[in-house]
Amino acid sequence: MYELRNRAAPAAHSQRADVRYRIHRPDEAIAELRAALLDLDMATPAPRPGHPLPSRAGDVETIPLAVFDLREGSAVSAQQCHAALENYYRAMAAQRSHPMAFDEDLVPFLRACARADGFEVW
Repeated sequence: MYELRNRAAPAAHSQRADVRYRIHRPDEAIAELRAALLDLDMATPAPRPGHPLPSRAGDVETIPLAVFDLREGSAVSAQQCHAALENYYRAMAAQRSHPMAFDEDLVPFLRACARADGFEVW
C-alpha cells in the first residue's frame, strides 16, 4: 500500500511539520497513477544522461516519478505540485478526461500540497 502524505508548513511555535492530509493507493494501482500523471504531463520521468527533463511548467519540474520507486519519505515540493496542477488544468481546458486513476481525491490532495510544503511518498 502506498501512502501519500501532505506536509503542512510548521507552525511558528513548532519546528516540526504536521501531516494534515493522506491518500492511499494499493501497490497495483500505482502503475495506472504513474501512467495518468505522465499522460497529462503532470510528472517527470527520470532523466536520461545528456537529455533535458521533458515535463516542465514554467521553470519548475513537475512530480518526479522516481518518488514512487524510492518511497520511504521521498519528497515532492509544493512548487512541483503547483506545476503538476497547472498542467492538469491545461489538459482539462483542452477537453481531456479526468483519469480514473486519480479518483476524486488526487487533485484536491495536490491543491492542499501546493499550498503547504508538498508531500511525501511512503
